[in-house]
This record gives sequence, structure tokens and C-alpha cells, in this order.
Amino acid sequence: ELDEAFVEKYILEKKTEYYQENFPDYVNTENKEQVEQFKTLITCPICKLHRRDVILSTCGHPLCHECIQRNTNHQCPICSVPYTDLNVKNFIIQ
Repeated sequence: ELDEAFVEKYILEKKTEYYQENFPDYVNTENKEQVEQFKTLITCPICKLHRRDVILSTCGHPLCHECIQRNTNHQCPICSVPYTDLNVKNFIIQ
């Protein structure tokens, strides 16, 4: 159980590093390409409506809370890895 927690922590740290490296510190609102890239990064890839605000610790995919709530089979809608409610973690883009 402790090993699983360390693996989960490691995966989340790597995903956090990825998003920190790939999210711009500043978006020039005059630059349409930058604005569109930023919107793509923060928007849920499933519904394309809501902001990504949770991450599945089993696979590391960030989604919106609404899509997770609608997902009754408890499998990641991107990669089909199973998860439980304990694997749904808050994800905040600062």
C-alpha cells in the first residue's frame, strides 16, 4: 500500500512538472495563436466546455469534474484505466 502511494506521488509530480513546463507564464491576448493554445491546454479534452480541474492519479489525465461525475463506469475516458473516487484529485492551474 505504501509502495502504491509512492508510485502515485511520483506520477503526479511528473505530470505537474509537465504542465508547469508547458503552460506559459503569460498569454498575450493580442496573439490569437497563443490564446488558442492556452484554451486548449486548460479545457477538458472530453466535453471541451469546462476547465480541467481534477486529475486521475491512476493515469495522470486531467479532466473536468463534470466529466468525471458523468462517467459511471469508473474508467478514464481517455485511456480506459480504471479508477476509484480516491484516485480523483483536485488539479489547479495557477
